[in-house]
Amino acid sequence: MDEPLARKQTLRNVFYRAHPSLRDYKFTFRWVADSWRVYIENPPDYGLRPTSQVATHRLSDPHGDYICWTEPLASLSTAQGVAALWADCTENYIATGSFEPAPNRPRIVDRSHLSDRPTTRAADTAPTVPPRKSPASCNAFERNCCDP
Repeated sequence: MDEPLARKQTLRNVFYRAHPSLRDYKFTFRWVADSWRVYIENPPDYGLRPTSQVATHRLSDPHGDYICWTEPLASLSTAQGVAALWADCTENYIATGSFEPAPNRPRIVDRSHLSDRPTTRAADTAPTVPPRKSPASCNAFERNCCDP
């Protein structure tokens, strides 16, 4: 989909199947000011895990809860990658209490109708968690989101 055209729309009912649980997450993508916001339409049951916005890396506005990410999401493809990363981190958080992707997370390729790029380009992959700078440093969501 053409990026300027996409920014004029609210893209609803975009699904991602999380790894490794295969749970489907539903997102809405909305262009707000200078960045995409990724709204979480079907939040999971966190079981006994804390569900605060900080613990689950969410923020809210009148449209609902959206993924907390401090860097602007300038392209739809990047926003889709952040949605996939958030869903996979959420699944790992529910299972282990650690909000980071599982070590065996597969490479994610955007094959949706929202992409107009060939599926072999590196730009179509979800953001990955950079290596930690020190044992005391935080993961990608903590670096790009709410203070723990």
